[in-house]
Amino acid sequence: MPPGWVSNYRLRGGITYATKSGTTDMKVGRKLRPRDGWLAAYTPSKVAIFWSGNTDAKPMSAKAYGGWLNSPIWKAFWGQLIREGMLTNEQFPKNGMKWLSIEKYSGLLPAGGLPKEAMISTRAFAGKMPSRRSPERKSVKYDASCNGRVTALTPEKDVKE
Repeated sequence: MPPGWVSNYRLRGGITYATKSGTTDMKVGRKLRPRDGWLAAYTPSKVAIFWSGNTDAKPMSAKAYGGWLNSPIWKAFWGQLIREGMLTNEQFPKNGMKWLSIEKYSGLLPAGGLPKEAMISTRAFAGKMPSRRSPERKSVKYDASCNGRVTALTPEKDVKE
């Protein structure tokens, strides 16, 4: 996160929270441009998700990122909840988290032989660990327009392996 962004996520009220932002890109010519920007903010018992984008699916400005777009909205909304006593401090569990590798496009545990590019490392609660494994394969098909999962709506020209 760029140093200047930290103030985007500073929330008054003394509550413990976590945020995760993201940006979905789309190809425009030979470049990627932001299409959707989102921010998820949560406490142990509350979740709020904010989305910004164009309703016609056109790309946004090249400098539009999920956290940057949505943090002012999130701060105003959660700030009001704190002032009204509807959001109070809760502590996150200190243990029970484990690191694991999952298949990038399915979220399943990877089978043997899967290329490293098709896996990501993430954290999960020990009691909520995935148990299903992906089928054994040497390569994975993906949607090259967004680097995501292939669906029935993915144009054939965007399916890569």
